[in-house]
Amino acid sequence: MLSYGRRVAVYQYHINHYGSDVALEKLNNIADLGANFDDKLSFRDHIMDKTNKAYGVLGIIKRDFDNLSTDTF
Repeated sequence: MLSYGRRVAVYQYHINHYGSDVALEKLNNIADLGANFDDKLSFRDHIMDKTNKAYGVLGIIKRDFDNLSTDTF
């Protein structure tokens, strides 16, 4: 469960599951449709995730192309 808003939600939500009352877990971050959202609707985690993936791919490219010579092309 993720609540959006400027204020911190202090509510505890429950669901009735086969006669027992189960509390829903509060999440601070959730991925939906390929984007990471947090409870403040900030994309900071999404941007950091995409940046880290791009640096990882860049490292693979740099490592592989260091071993190639200009004659290869």
